[in-house]
Amino acid sequence: MLLKLKNNHLVQVLSTLSRKEIRLFRQWLQSPLHNTNVELLRLYDYFIEDAQLKEQYLAQDLIWSTLYPNKPLDKNYFRQINHLLLKNLEEFLGYQLYKRTVHQEPLFMAHALHKRHLDKLLDKRLNSMERKLTNSLLKDAAYLSDDYQYKVLKFRFSERKKRTAPTHIQSVSNTLDIYYCAEKLKTACLFMSHNAVYKADYSPNLLDEVLGLVEQNIWIDIPAVGIYYYCYKALYGDNNNDFYFEHFTQHLYKYKDFFTHPELRELYLLGINYIIRKINTGKLDYVRQAFELYKAGVEYGYLMEHNQLSPWTYRNTVIVGCKLKEFEWLEHFIPTYQKYLDAKHRRRMYNECLARLYYTQKQYDQAIELLQQTMFKDILQNLNNKTMLAKMYYETELKEPLDSLLTSMRVFIHRKKVLSYHEQNYSNFAQLLQRLTKLNPFASRAKDELLEAIQTTQPLTEREWFLEQLNAPS
Repeated sequence: MLLKLKNNHLVQVLSTLSRKEIRLFRQWLQSPLHNTNVELLRLYDYFIEDAQLKEQYLAQDLIWSTLYPNKPLDKNYFRQINHLLLKNLEEFLGYQLYKRTVHQEPLFMAHALHKRHLDKLLDKRLNSMERKLTNSLLKDAAYLSDDYQYKVLKFRFSERKKRTAPTHIQSVSNTLDIYYCAEKLKTACLFMSHNAVYKADYSPNLLDEVLGLVEQNIWIDIPAVGIYYYCYKALYGDNNNDFYFEHFTQHLYKYKDFFTHPELRELYLLGINYIIRKINTGKLDYVRQAFELYKAGVEYGYLMEHNQLSPWTYRNTVIVGCKLKEFEWLEHFIPTYQKYLDAKHRRRMYNECLARLYYTQKQYDQAIELLQQTMFKDILQNLNNKTMLAKMYYETELKEPLDSLLTSMRVFIHRKKVLSYHEQNYSNFAQLLQRLTKLNPFASRAKDELLEAIQTTQPLTEREWFLEQLNAPS
C-alpha cells in the first residue's frame, strides 16, 4: 500500500518543508527536549533522504523492510510512529511560527517573570518591551494585540506594586478597543468579499457600532483601523465609493511598511476586487489603476504566497496589461513569472496568457493554435478560453467554428450551476454575440436595438469589444 501524497497527512506536510526547515526539523528530532524516540528520526530520514518523498518509494511494506529488515510488518506500530512523527512536525511548525512573531516571545517571558514575582527582572523586561513596541516598524492588528497584552501585564504589575493610576486603566481599555476595531473591520472586509463571490450569508455583529466610532474620527488615523475602514466603505458603502477607495489606496502606499507581506497581499486583493467590480460595470477608466496594483503587487512580491503566484493573479495581470497595450512589459512578465505558478497548471496558464497577448497584437493564428491545445478543468478558466476563441472566430469570420463554439458554450453554462454572478456574464456574452453574428449591417433599427442591449446589459465584461465590433466598418 502506498502512502499517497494526496491522502497521507504526514507526507503532505513534509512535502511543504523548505530546505532550511528540513534541516531544522532534523535537529528538533535529535533534541531530547522534543523527542526521545530514535525511531522517529530513522523514519524521517527515510522519507527525506532515501525516498525523497517520491511516491514509488512510499509503499508501507518497502518502508518497513528498509527500517526493520528482520521483523515482520507490524501495522499498528507503523501507524503509531507515523502519528508521532506527524505530531512532532506539527509542534515544530507551531514553534517556528511562534519564533517569527515579533513580540510574543518576550511577552511570554514577562508573564513567567510576573508569575514568579521576579519584579526587578520583570520591570526591566517591561521597559525593554515598551522600547521595542515604540520602535516597531509594523503597526498592524497583531502589533495592536501585542501592545494591549503588554499594557495588561504592566497594569497587573503596577497593581501589585500599588502604583495603579486611572489613566493607565483607561489606556488598557482604549488599546483593547482599538485592536477590536482593527480586527472587526479587517474581518468584515474579508468576509464580505467572500460573500460577493459565493453568496454566503455573513452578517457581522457590532459592525455598525465600530463604524460609528471610526466615523467620529476616533482612531481613524491609526493605520490598521483607517485602512480597513476606507476599504470597507469603498467596497460596501452606499455613496462616495471612489472617495473612500482613494483614501484606501493612499493608506496602502503610505503605510506599506506597517503591514506584513501576507496582510499586504490581502489588502492588494481587496483593492483589486473593488476595481474589477467597477470595470465589470463598464467603467474602463479603472483599468489603469488595476494594472498599477497588479504590477506593484507582483514586482514587490506582495501578491506572492509561499513564493508562488496565483494563476488568477497571473492571468488578470495579463488581461489588464493587454487592455492598456503594455506589450513590452507583458513580453517580459509572461515568461519571467510563469516559474512562480504551481507546476500542475503552469503550462496551461502560460499558453492562455501568451495566446491573449497574441490575440491583442492580432496574431490570430498563433493565439488560436495555443488555445485549441489548452484545456482547463477550472470552470471560469474554461469559459475565459471559450470567450477569447469566440472573439477570434468572429473577427476572422470563421462562422462554422463560431456557431459550434457558442452552442457548446451555452450548454456548458447551463450545466454548471456553481458560477454565481459569473454565469450571467458569460450567458450575456454568448447571447449578444449570437445576435451580432445574425445582424444585417444595413438594418439600422436592428443595429440600434443591439447597441442599446450592449450598452445596458449587466454584467458584461466584454462590452468594449462589442462596441468596437458594432462600430467597425462593414
